[in-house]
Amino acid sequence: MEYTYQTFSGATGTVTRGYDSFDEIPGPTEVVEVEYLPDNPEIKRLRGTGNTSISQWKFWLAIKCALLTIFLSASIWLLLVGMKDE
Repeated sequence: MEYTYQTFSGATGTVTRGYDSFDEIPGPTEVVEVEYLPDNPEIKRLRGTGNTSISQWKFWLAIKCALLTIFLSASIWLLLVGMKDE
């Protein structure tokens, strides 16, 4: 058996040895589930490795930007207060 795959970065590879059953696979075995687009089965990924929705991504980006702004503002304020006292 021969299988080809492509990573998210675009690299491709080939697996040339297959196994008839899970018992023949050496080492610990883990069953993975593959997600794909029904309209375009060429686009696929392992379940759980994809990104969340765009709205969730935007929410967490806003939270991170807000925290960064708060910490930078506090740092600049402490620096200015410290320089003023000298």
